[in-house]
Amino acid sequence: MNTKSNIFITGGTGFIGQHLIEELGDSFFQIFVLSRKKIRNINDRIQYVHGDLNQMHLFSDILKTIDVFIHIAGEYKDKNIMYDVNVISMQNVLQEVVKYPQIKFIHISSSGVYGIENNPLSFFDETSNCMPGNVYETTKLESEHKLQEISTLYSLKYTILRPSNVFGEFDRNNKLLNLFKSVKKNRLFYLNKNARLNYVYVKQLTFIIKQIILKDIFFNDTYNVNSSCTVSSFFEEILTLLNIKNEIRQIPSFYLPLFKMMARIADLLPEKFQYFNSGKFREMTDEKYYCTKKINKILSLDEKDMLVKGLSNLFHHYQLKKLL
Repeated sequence: MNTKSNIFITGGTGFIGQHLIEELGDSFFQIFVLSRKKIRNINDRIQYVHGDLNQMHLFSDILKTIDVFIHIAGEYKDKNIMYDVNVISMQNVLQEVVKYPQIKFIHISSSGVYGIENNPLSFFDETSNCMPGNVYETTKLESEHKLQEISTLYSLKYTILRPSNVFGEFDRNNKLLNLFKSVKKNRLFYLNKNARLNYVYVKQLTFIIKQIILKDIFFNDTYNVNSSCTVSSFFEEILTLLNIKNEIRQIPSFYLPLFKMMARIADLLPEKFQYFNSGKFREMTDEKYYCTKKINKILSLDEKDMLVKGLSNLFHHYQLKKLL
């Protein structure tokens, strides 16, 4: 795009959304952010619009000026409202968006749609069968289907991104903080050094979103977003950040059934007490990963460099907050 772009963002006040607004923080973009709370506008270039996903019909004067609509909003905690937010609200948003043929659509989905917990595949590219295993994964996949169906009917141009486990500064869940603490206290261990972790730094995701807009990458296609690496590489980067030279212990393989049983017991606890559960056990033992060859053919990305920078930025963020 060679002219100034008008962008509408849902979920712009959340973790990913805040980073995206920062990423788009140059004069090239005029940004409108949907917010359920009234937020005072700091400048003319970023305007907060008060409302919710089911009130898009109220914003016709804005939508008729929009070039790109970025849908980040979604529910991942409360199972009781996931279908309403992730599917029904998505459909309501799309029904308004298609009234304006100039709008191109970016949907932030999730790699969870592949159902890595139950899917027998060892790696997942965009052609892999999806086997969602919980309500969140199922509703995110259905939201993709809604977009694909409506785009066929109305010739809507779109891009779907499936990020893996997004981490970064200002995440309310303080992702990876317990891992940093475990390394610092020398409580870390390997269950399988070659297990693959699937994390992506939030600013890698927002960089990709910006490039999709700038390069006009709207081919009605889906792309994985990930920075997969082995557990050993991931832990070594954290050891370096903490300036610790401890050797991480390898748990003998005959203990794995015991750890698996402990993880299943932990699954029964309230989520805030699940420091170790079946998901963490799989993460520490499986060599499964989300393949990103497709997006890397379009955009030149140094995923390892972005992952290392992300860990470093998050580490220093936690230091500033006196959490480490």
